[in-house]
Amino acid sequence: MVEQLVARWAHNPEVAGSSPARATNNKAMLYDLSNIVDQNRFKHRLAKLYERGALVDLTDKSKKSLSQNSYFHLIVSYFALQYGETTDYVKQEIVKRLVCPDVFVTERANRKTGEMRPDLRSWSDLTKEECSLVIDRFLNWSSKEAGIRLPDPSDLASIQAVRVEVDRNRAYI
Repeated sequence: MVEQLVARWAHNPEVAGSSPARATNNKAMLYDLSNIVDQNRFKHRLAKLYERGALVDLTDKSKKSLSQNSYFHLIVSYFALQYGETTDYVKQEIVKRLVCPDVFVTERANRKTGEMRPDLRSWSDLTKEECSLVIDRFLNWSSKEAGIRLPDPSDLASIQAVRVEVDRNRAYI
């Protein structure tokens, strides 16, 4: 079983060089301790926190499975990272308009004029069956058209690696 730990530390006014302007520093780092590189990064980070006398909250972030919703958002985020676009762009333009327009593209009436305008359904409005269809189509499209392999929901090791990569690069997507 892959174990991940997150270390968080709080502002300590007694520590020299600590910024008085911020009450906390919520820099959470995710480490996959089954990976030797992450093990070394974790040991180094932990030693620095220990030297500073930081207040640390250590949490095991292992998960055994993902819900359909979490899985979808994880693979969309990973695809965005690999494709060089934002997660919102991938959801709107690729998943909704390109891969599954029959599921997402709809029309709505303008409240004042009654004119019909194009609109997109939200992921949260889909049925479980529609969500499964969208996920399957996106997995196939990603592999065949974009050349990006996304992990299967049953491949827990790959999902874990993708989750770590997405968390590390959240600022870019």
